[in-house]
Amino acid sequence: MKLNAFFTALALTLPFALASPAGGKDYHYGSGSGTYGPGSSNAGSYGQGSNGYHGGAGVSYGGANSFDRSNSYGAAKFGGSSFSGGSVGGYGGRKGYFGGLKQRDDGDDSNPWNNNPKDVEDLRVLNYALTYEYLAAAFYEYAFTKWSPQDFKDYGLDDAVYGGFQQIHGHRREYVAILQNAISSAGLEYLPPCTYNFEYTKNIGDFINHSEFFEVTSTSMYQGTLKMISNKDYSALAGSILGVQARHSGWIQYATKKKNPWNTAFEAPLVVNDIWTTGDPFFSTCPPGGPGLPSLPTGITQYPLFSVDPSDTIVPGNKVTIDLSEAFTSNPSSIPNDSSDKKLFTVFSVSWGTHMRPMSKGDNSDDSHKYSVEVPHELSSIGAVYVYVVQATDDEASHPHFEVNESNAVAGPRVWMFGFDSEGKPDNGYELFSGSRTVALVN
Repeated sequence: MKLNAFFTALALTLPFALASPAGGKDYHYGSGSGTYGPGSSNAGSYGQGSNGYHGGAGVSYGGANSFDRSNSYGAAKFGGSSFSGGSVGGYGGRKGYFGGLKQRDDGDDSNPWNNNPKDVEDLRVLNYALTYEYLAAAFYEYAFTKWSPQDFKDYGLDDAVYGGFQQIHGHRREYVAILQNAISSAGLEYLPPCTYNFEYTKNIGDFINHSEFFEVTSTSMYQGTLKMISNKDYSALAGSILGVQARHSGWIQYATKKKNPWNTAFEAPLVVNDIWTTGDPFFSTCPPGGPGLPSLPTGITQYPLFSVDPSDTIVPGNKVTIDLSEAFTSNPSSIPNDSSDKKLFTVFSVSWGTHMRPMSKGDNSDDSHKYSVEVPHELSSIGAVYVYVVQATDDEASHPHFEVNESNAVAGPRVWMFGFDSEGKPDNGYELFSGSRTVALVN
């Protein structure tokens, strides 16, 4: 199917797919009071039972009658304890949640992804984007089962803010549907969703920061995909989603904090491995079935995460302490020893390039692998910044076009925000999401 025809068909059918799944109640924002919050509205919102969007505990995030009526959201459970239950499995293994997938060279000719169909590399990119859309859609779904409009008002937010987040959630659902249909229209199978762990999102303040995290990283993800996609229809789709998600990010930052609705004049892209790494702490379990690694871009891996000393304030010009314990545990050789010509650097990635700062070893008497680094003055009033730790020689680090890749990455990225007001007055920096893995990353 041509994608323009696909768009037309989707525009005509999507409202009905979202509104009236066959054999179930209408999808809608709540029942009775009309709210989409916790309590009695849960049972009615978006239907119930196997046809519902969340219903109650243990209700599937789709089922046989959702979206494209072919198990579009799979049977992964999102209600009740399934939001945070279980250890990493399915996709889990060598490197985080996708390590257990079949390898690309498994030689399984029965898997259409191995038979080089038309635009297969582009479709792998769309499948990769779909996995992040599953996660983001589930995040908003979780939030609306936990907090009501009154909870948002009690936090000091306008009534319109709750409705705005509902609309963002609706957009995320549409992105899932359109990406699934793009892949299935090409005769290929998309990956099913996982179950997710949102225990880091403990209050509405966390929800605001984490929603901003998802919108910022998603915008950068789609920008990164534009360099990977050749098919103009697919790149137009990615660009269209990118534009709206950038608006989401700007709206959240201004409507909830009255701070910068943009970063700089340009966006900073994220590549495949960056997205896998930033989202990994949210993954709980993933199903072992589906098309496996052949359906994803080549060379996917995940990097360890670092943590910032919670007593430190992220201020341009000041030093912060970074703990690389996970990186050392995962791969001790990633931390250069004193005899190596390579050193540790922190990379601060912004839209026009990177700032690099050398790291100095701390006391580390407790074997925690702590290092200090100065936060560049240039980050003041810059907005979102992607922060990595790499190993490099002095010559490599001085290169004006230094790029983080699998050969030099030690940990990260993390997303730091350096906000500013309408007059450009800067705030201290902070992490949008600082959660750590609940299951160790192993080689």
